[in-house]
Amino acid sequence: MKIVYSFGVPSHLENHFITELKIAQKYSNGRLEIIPFSHRKVSGFARDMAPWVLDDLYRKKDARLMSFYQKVVEVIKGADVFFVDQECIYHPDFIKELSESVYTVIYSGDDPESSYFRSKPYLYAFDHAFCYGVYHSDGTKMADKFKEWGSKRAHFKPFGCENYVYDENFTKEEILTKDRDIDVIFIGGVGTDDRYKRLLEIRKKLGKRFKIYGRWGGLKGMLRRFLKGYGLFWINEVSEAKLISLYKRAKIGINMHLSYGPCNLRLYQLPMNGVMQICDNKIGLAEIYELDKEVVGYTTIDEAVEKINYFLQHDEERKKIAAAGFEKTKSCYLFRHTFYDIVKHLEQGIKEKQSGIILEKRQTVSA
Repeated sequence: MKIVYSFGVPSHLENHFITELKIAQKYSNGRLEIIPFSHRKVSGFARDMAPWVLDDLYRKKDARLMSFYQKVVEVIKGADVFFVDQECIYHPDFIKELSESVYTVIYSGDDPESSYFRSKPYLYAFDHAFCYGVYHSDGTKMADKFKEWGSKRAHFKPFGCENYVYDENFTKEEILTKDRDIDVIFIGGVGTDDRYKRLLEIRKKLGKRFKIYGRWGGLKGMLRRFLKGYGLFWINEVSEAKLISLYKRAKIGINMHLSYGPCNLRLYQLPMNGVMQICDNKIGLAEIYELDKEVVGYTTIDEAVEKINYFLQHDEERKKIAAAGFEKTKSCYLFRHTFYDIVKHLEQGIKEKQSGIILEKRQTVSA
């Protein structure tokens, strides 16, 4: 199967992701040929192009957009699958044209917060859709919501852990035997004021035992937070190069989402670096890891803090959960694993398309 993989990542991560695609191709034992295609780099368009802006450019036959689309047409010649990862700068009408000669796929990770911006306007045009997240809302799974919004075929598949954020030589024995000097850690973006308030609440309860890192740190970030009334405390900025070394020092990693999920990349990065994860979205979390054996779930911040304090006092239990989470991630949730699982769905979808089978849009969704 020949797959043109259209992706958009910051320029400093482009080589990392191309390497990841090469690893996935090698893992397939010759079944896959993956052609990386950086649509940000080739098109020059911004990631956050609004659907209505794209529609306007397309209808006016904008020269730059048309030139980019022509390059896409050339790249996908002879391919079986055109795979669009995360952000979509492809007009639905263009995707429908491509679908006459290639199986088109969209992989979305910003749901449900950005669904009306990044996934819902485009889903109906693709032959297949995949989502990073398990749930859209209480009782409604994200894949079922995709079908409600017009997806012909939709499945949940975690993005998985990428090669550049963990050490290939790291072992379970290191988790069980080596000491760590950071009690609790969070690395990531603040996302919303609500998540910042949740992080701040944990910080107030745990004090200096809780270390927060992110690109939103530094002096400017501290001043912005102070002006919003959040108080003054330092958040360290961190680069991808320092991510692994930081995680290897941490005992417990707190994970939280903007709303539903679980879906973020931290979900897999924490255990892959030997950090015991405490994560929200318990119901969806239980479909990915075994609760209290591979991960610890929480519903409220008070519950999270209570569990953090417990495991800081029961280090052997913490290590066992961290080691089990590591083993599960290493065997099931590396990018090479999850992408190969996606390919199995694609094979079935292609057979259905060739047979003229189109799944009916569901009027009801499963719990």
